[in-house]
Amino acid sequence: MRNQVVVDALAAAACAYARGGYFVVLDGIIGSWFLERVRIAMDVPLHYVVLRPDIRTALARAQQRVSDSLKDAGPIRNLHEQFADLSDLEAPAIDTTAQSVAVTLKAVRETIATGKVRIRDK
Repeated sequence: MRNQVVVDALAAAACAYARGGYFVVLDGIIGSWFLERVRIAMDVPLHYVVLRPDIRTALARAQQRVSDSLKDAGPIRNLHEQFADLSDLEAPAIDTTAQSVAVTLKAVRETIATGKVRIRDK
């Protein structure tokens, strides 16, 4: 329930910014199980891209976080497994294992430009 409220609030805020002409990125754990909620909340063009490093890299990156963000290996492994097979949404997954932030950003922009990751036109 709490996660649903968080996703609804994020989507509503993002939609307001997008309607205002801003380029908006929802950065977080937004699994396919939340996509319908996001679609309902947003009436703007919407793209879905998953950044998916291998599990070893995901764990290492989590451990390097300086804030009190999620660092525990158990939940990270669980989340990684949930994103391992996206079925019909596999096309938007980008393997970021060996990528820098700049290279990942370029890959996301290029992926969005193809139109293959658009999940809502308006």
